Amino acid sequence: MVTITRSNKNISGLTLVEVMVVVIILGLIMTGVNYFLSSGLKFLRINQAKMEIQRDARRNLNLINKKLREAKKSTVVVDRYDTSQPPWSQIQFTTIESEQYKFYQKGTKLYMSDVARNSNQIIAENLRHITFCYPNLPNNEIISISLCFEMWTRTPNARSLQLSVEKVRIMNE
Repeated sequence: MVTITRSNKNISGLTLVEVMVVVIILGLIMTGVNYFLSSGLKFLRINQAKMEIQRDARRNLNLINKKLREAKKSTVVVDRYDTSQPPWSQIQFTTIESEQYKFYQKGTKLYMSDVARNSNQIIAENLRHITFCYPNLPNNEIISISLCFEMWTRTPNARSLQLSVEKVRIMNE
């Protein structure tokens, strides 16, 4: 702080240069704070999207696995819901208790259909693709399920992908 003495009066204040230096320093500090806050928010959004699609992938693989373990080998059919969907994106089967199930992709949604109850239920969204692989070989009872989920975050040009693969052994004749 500079004290100017004029005609026996003390006038105290800041010079223009001191004010400009303070404004520049505060501007730099605020720019740094803004950068760290926006980076942290982007990181949080991407991680939240990852956690959500990982949870969806685990939950849906567990559900499909549970139902497929009850299936009869001879009733399992792998095809597609309609021609707009990728091949191998639908599986149909009958369980040992004569319940009929169908899991299929339609757009970006995964459906489970209980044929006996005539109910279709959306069990997942943000599905990029699902693939069922059931080789037609003698004594082969392993089905490979591949799920890929994609979720856009609220951050521009950032999305999260999750690929999950599981093999299921069908042991019922």
